[in-house]
Order: sequence, then structure tokens, then C-alpha cells
Amino acid sequence: MFCSNCGNKLLEGAKFCGGCGKSMASKETDKQQAELNSPKEISKESTYQSNSKAIIKCGNCGFVGQGEPARRLVFKILAWSVVWFAPLLTLLYFLATHKYRCPKCKSTFLGVKNDQGVFIGQKGGGSRWAIIIVVLIVGIAVIGILASIVLASLNSARIKSRDARRIADIKRVQLALELYYDSFSEYPALLTALTPKFLPEAPTDPSNQVAYSYIFCSREKKYHLGSSLEESGHSSLATDSDQTSLCTSDTINGLDSSKCSETDFGGHCYDVTND
Repeated sequence: MFCSNCGNKLLEGAKFCGGCGKSMASKETDKQQAELNSPKEISKESTYQSNSKAIIKCGNCGFVGQGEPARRLVFKILAWSVVWFAPLLTLLYFLATHKYRCPKCKSTFLGVKNDQGVFIGQKGGGSRWAIIIVVLIVGIAVIGILASIVLASLNSARIKSRDARRIADIKRVQLALELYYDSFSEYPALLTALTPKFLPEAPTDPSNQVAYSYIFCSREKKYHLGSSLEESGHSSLATDSDQTSLCTSDTINGLDSSKCSETDFGGHCYDVTND
């Protein structure tokens, strides 16, 4: 190590020259000060990266820098406002439009710089969470529609099953009434008289477990038996008796448009008599 001023050989780590007395730290200090004062070149790209989340490279004009949003705020608000009743429109909007565009030529034909520093082609679509939310809403809506269809089908099947049970019960009671008549030459005043000899037990409506409507007109020696169906267009309603009153004590309204009695679950009377 030699002094830059007089050429005198210096000891390692010496701060002053033994020949001329010049400080050895002055040169190093000047160098550091020059480095501090010298302007540093800051690339446009680094500036863009510090101020923006997306660096784009335009394929139309060659611009490299910060991309600007391609979607207008008003349209984004409209897209999200219809998500509850038209989620597909929201999804299509974000999938069909680009997120960024070139601030210079307004082109969406550009590449977006990824974490590896590579420009990849811009694809239509919104943020990952936005797409996930929309897909979830669409999925829930589809499941709800399918569930409604299934429940409607099951409900219809249950109604048909209950009506079939009611008609079978009426025919079974009617047969027991004829057996009772063969044994006693008259019809019973109450259906409970049929048990247990002619029926194991008196049948009841499958919906509310209420006994079927039954009236015996002793003077006319006729009975009126009925059950209210739930299906208004059931084929059995076209072949029933449709009696409104066989005697003064008959309270069964046999018209198809109404219940046999107010306590019935269904709304369309299926009635039979011994005529």
C-alpha cells in the first residue's frame, strides 16, 4: 500500500502518510460521497412494479408498464347486482371481458407479467374469488331448482298414493257393509259395528286419521259413504254417486267440487251409496 500523494510505502491500516502527512481516509471518503451524490438510474419497469400489481406488455404498440383496468366500474356494479337472480350473466361478464388494457392504445391484446417475470397472455376472467363466488351461487341455484323438482314429484306421488288408499278403503268398507246386510238384513248405524267381524278395524283417512264420512238413512234403508280426495282430476270422481242428500240426516255433500265433510283433509268428495 503506497501513498497516492508522495508514493511513500504505508503500513497496512495506516490512516496518515508518514512522508507527507496526508490522510488516507480522505480518498475513500470522497469516493463514498461521490457515490451518494451521483444520480441513480431508475428504470421505468421498477417504478411500475412498485406502484402497480400488474405489469403489462402491449402486443399492439409495444408499451411495457403499468396496465389500467379494462372493466368500467359501472358495469362491474351492474354485473354484481344481478348475481342473485341471474348469476350466469355475472359469470359471463367476468369470463368474456379482460381485466387489463394498454393505457397508451387501449388494446387488450397484451401479456401480463407473472411472478416469474414472464409475460403471459391475458385471459378473460375476473379474480379467482369472484369466479368461485359466482360458481357457488350458480351451483346453489341449480341444486335448489333440482330439489324443487324432486320434491314436487315426490309430493305428487304421495298425493296419488293417499287417494288410492282412500278409494281402496271405501270399497273395502262397502264390501263389509254388504256382508253385514246379508247377516242382519239391514245396514249398521255406525261403521264401528263392522268391527271386528267384518273389518279388523274401522279405516281412517291416511292424512289426518279421521273416520270416513258415513250416514245411514233408516227410513230409506240407504247409506251414504264418502272420502275426500286430494286430486281434482282423479278418474274415480267421474263414476261416483255425487249425492247431496239422501235424507234429512244426511250431511255428506257428494259433489266433486267440495269436501264430503268439513273435517276431511282432501277437497273433492268421492261418495258411494247402495243404489
